[in-house]
Amino acid sequence: VHLLFLVGVTVFSATIGMCYYIGKSSQIFYNHEYKKTVKKIESNARLEPKSYLGKYIKKCQKFVACDEKSYPTIYFLKGCVAFIPGVILGTLPILPYSFAMLGVTLIRLPINTYMTMKISLFTVVLKWDIKLLSIITLPFIQLLFPVAILISSMIWSLFYFTFQTSKSIFEGKIPFAKWYLRLKKDLERYYKAHQNFIDEHCNNY
Repeated sequence: VHLLFLVGVTVFSATIGMCYYIGKSSQIFYNHEYKKTVKKIESNARLEPKSYLGKYIKKCQKFVACDEKSYPTIYFLKGCVAFIPGVILGTLPILPYSFAMLGVTLIRLPINTYMTMKISLFTVVLKWDIKLLSIITLPFIQLLFPVAILISSMIWSLFYFTFQTSKSIFEGKIPFAKWYLRLKKDLERYYKAHQNFIDEHCNNY
C-alpha cells in the first residue's frame, strides 16, 4: 500500500504537478511576484506548519503514528491477491467432490428405485391410472436424479472451495487444509439422508 501510494504521488507530481508549477512560474514572471515566491520557497525549506511541505510532513507523521485508516485498503488488496490463487486451487477438488457425491447416489440408486416402485405399486392412496403413470415415469426420474446431483455438486463445490481456499490464503493458513474434512462431512451427511429416506418414508409401506 505504501509503495502504491509512493508511485501515485510520483506520477501525480510528474504530470499534473509539473503542469501546475509551469503555470505558476509563468504567473510569477508575468506579475513580477518575486518576493512573494522567495518567501514561499523559504517557508517550504524551513518546513513551517503553514507551508505546503510542512502540511504534507505533518500528515505523513500522523499517518506513521496511526495508520488505521489504511487498513480497509490493505485488506482489500490482500483479498484481491488471495482470490487469484484461491480460484485456481479451489477448482482442483471440484471433480473429486462431485464424483464422490455421484458415487453415493449410484450406490443408493437401486434400493431407492425399488422402494419407490414398491410404494407406487402397493399403496392404496393412488388410483390405478396414477399408479401406472408413476410406475412408468419413476425409472426415468430416478435416472435423472444422479445427473442433477452431479451438476448441483459441481456448482456448489465451485463456490465453496474457491471461497474457502481464498479465505485460507487471506488468513495465512494452508489452502487445502479443510478440503478432506468438508468432503468427509458432506458424504456422511448425504449417505445418512438416503438411509433416513428409506427408514422414515419407505419402510412404513
